[in-house]
Amino acid sequence: TRAHLGAGMALLVVGNYYDIRLAVLIGTGIDLLKADMSRVAGLQMALLVFFILMVFGLGIGSAAARFWMRRLMINASRHIEFDLRNDFFMKLVGLPPAFYDRYRTGDLMSRATSDVDAIRTVIGPSIMYLVNTIAILPMTLVQMFHISVPLTALCWLPMLLIAPVFYFFSHGIHFRSRRAQELMSDLTANIQETISGARVVKVYARESDRVEQFDGLSRDYIRQSMALARLQAIFIPMLRLLVGMTVLLLLWGGSYLIIHGRLGIGALVTFFLLLMSSIWPMAAFGWVLAQL
Repeated sequence: TRAHLGAGMALLVVGNYYDIRLAVLIGTGIDLLKADMSRVAGLQMALLVFFILMVFGLGIGSAAARFWMRRLMINASRHIEFDLRNDFFMKLVGLPPAFYDRYRTGDLMSRATSDVDAIRTVIGPSIMYLVNTIAILPMTLVQMFHISVPLTALCWLPMLLIAPVFYFFSHGIHFRSRRAQELMSDLTANIQETISGARVVKVYARESDRVEQFDGLSRDYIRQSMALARLQAIFIPMLRLLVGMTVLLLLWGGSYLIIHGRLGIGALVTFFLLLMSSIWPMAAFGWVLAQL
């Protein structure tokens, strides 16, 4: 499993490198084709075919690296989840009866399902996104600074807000989701107790009490779920607002530099592609912090 995780991280770095080279190649190709408009049509077509093949090759390389990266890292996390859940169940089977007097069935079911899944998320996707952020940001920043230091500083003003905004919402979503899971555990335990003790409930005519108790738990769960839904509804528009501000600043600053002859069209395209490839790693960093 450690070997799979290590190989997946190495492939992740390779995939990011290919993506950055692809962005640079596209920008270079645009500038070369623009500068060579006076060339013979056959030579210009040969140059175009060459760049298309290079872009295709880098794209295939990046896709292959990311496919095997996900297969190795996500598969490893699934195997860890499998072993952890089996170990948990074996431990439960070996515990004395007194243990089950202290802990409710719904709580134990929640531990065996949603809690183990949360651990798998940290071991798999969280590590993957964290390594992706650490790998791609330095490479993109170096390339952006090489293109234009002022434009990089301008565009990264709203970009730096993405991670804390993502963390704030992810932390709130995680907290509300965890509370909803706890309430679902209470609901599960209530249903299990009612069904397993159905004869006792009917003998003592406690149906109305059980219904009232279940209704209260259900109302608590729906309130928490609606609070979670409201936060999630704000989250995506806020993130898109920050991305839109970044693109707006890029268009404004890039147009200014092009008009004054300090930047080419191809360089602006490369800068845009690099900026877009940096948005998710910045957001993922906040998501990873919330998951941890």
